[in-house]
Parts: sequence; C-alpha cells; structure tokens
Amino acid sequence: MTVTIATTTATTPVLDRSSTELPLPVVRWLEVAWPRGTDDVESLEVSGPLRIRRNRLWMPGDGTMRFQLGAGYVSDLRIGLGPLTAIRGLDAYVDGTGITRVGRQTDVGREIDQGAFLALWAQSLLFPTAWARLPGLRWLAVDDTRALVALPFGAGVETGVLHFDPDGPAFPVAFEADRYKVVGGPKTRWRADYAEWHWREGLALPTRMIVTWAGDHGPWLDMHIESMTPNADVLPHFDRAREAIADARRTPPVPA
Repeated sequence: MTVTIATTTATTPVLDRSSTELPLPVVRWLEVAWPRGTDDVESLEVSGPLRIRRNRLWMPGDGTMRFQLGAGYVSDLRIGLGPLTAIRGLDAYVDGTGITRVGRQTDVGREIDQGAFLALWAQSLLFPTAWARLPGLRWLAVDDTRALVALPFGAGVETGVLHFDPDGPAFPVAFEADRYKVVGGPKTRWRADYAEWHWREGLALPTRMIVTWAGDHGPWLDMHIESMTPNADVLPHFDRAREAIADARRTPPVPA
C-alpha cells in the first residue's frame, strides 16, 4: 500500500495517491490505524483522571478535552480529590485565539495563541481527515523514526516532529514542537508523549498522554483517557471559551 499526500487546500483529498509520498513511518502507521481508509471524524471528546505537577508536587484531578479536530478545542481541568476541588482550569483555542486559565490566573496573547494552536494539532494529527482542514499542511520525511510536519499559522509556519519507535508498534510515540510557555517568554521545546494505544469506538487512540516542557524536572501533565466519544457535539462548549477570552481582554491580569 502506497499512501501519498499533497500540500493540502480546502478541497484537496486527504489521501492522494498521485502526489508526493508521505514519510515512511507515517505510511506504516496509517496502514495499521486506518486499514480501510480514513473515517471522517469531525470531533472528539475524551476524559479521565490526571495528575498535574506544580513545583515538583504532583496533584491529582480529572479533565475533559473537547476537540473540533483541526479547528479548535476546549479543555476543562480540575485539581482535587473526590468531591473536593482545589483548582479549576480552562485551556482553549477558538476562532484562532487561545486562552489558559488556572484558578484566578488567566493568560491571553499571541504566545498563548501559538501554544494552543500546537496543542490542538498534537491531537488533530492523529486523525488524517483533519489534515485537509489546515490548508498548506505539509509532511516532510526525516528518517525511519521521525516525520516533520509544517503547520501554517498566522502569517508564518510552525513545525512539529512526530516520533515513532522502530522497535515497537507502528503508532506515533510523541509530538514535539517549540512552543511559548508564558506571555513574553521565549519558545521552549514542548513534548506530548502518546502511550498505551488501544482501539476504542473503532479508532486506534493513545489512552495516556504525558506532557513535558524542556528544562523542567519531569513531566507537567499525565492523563489517562477512560472515556472517548468520536463526533461528539463539542461546539456548545466553545461559547464558554469565547466568553472567557472576551472577559480576559477586558480585565487587567491578576498577578500569579
């Protein structure tokens, strides 16, 4: 099986056998994950327990992430035990704008937009039908364990690397990119590890995601996915993010 892809436009087929070949590790993955071709998955809702590390201390909680694949997402995070909640968080990317809110601290700005865009594509890349929703997305071969993806963003292009394990299953093991960590700061290497792949609702998905910032003392987030719903109605949640973004733009930032 030879699967190929062109630089995408709004009308380009996702998989096009007449154009430039995909990197070999991507082809191997698609042959296993989508053996009958790609299903048109528009959206995805996942939820489960998680841990977030702050100042070397792991704090338990849970989260629900809702993706309009290739377009936007809204993630609700809660830190606490049982019915007791210590902190709530919101992370979102809607209408090309990002927001991060942890407790009373809310951040918006071009750096947050860029970081949220990459977080969106760390998930959306796992669904080939999402690729055509970003005109100009391109795959570039690196070697048997890595594939570079170019993601048009704003007036430029962000790049990420999809990693594969040559000695393991064909599924991707991680996505890496240079992402802004804070407003006003430099880009930092950011890595999302995909682990514990399983078949759910007919789809091959990682059921564990571990997020790490370069220079930190270990991962920042470790989430186990216990519930997954493809083509869920996620758009109503986007209005909450829009309201939060509008409110953040009107309100002076609260010191951390």
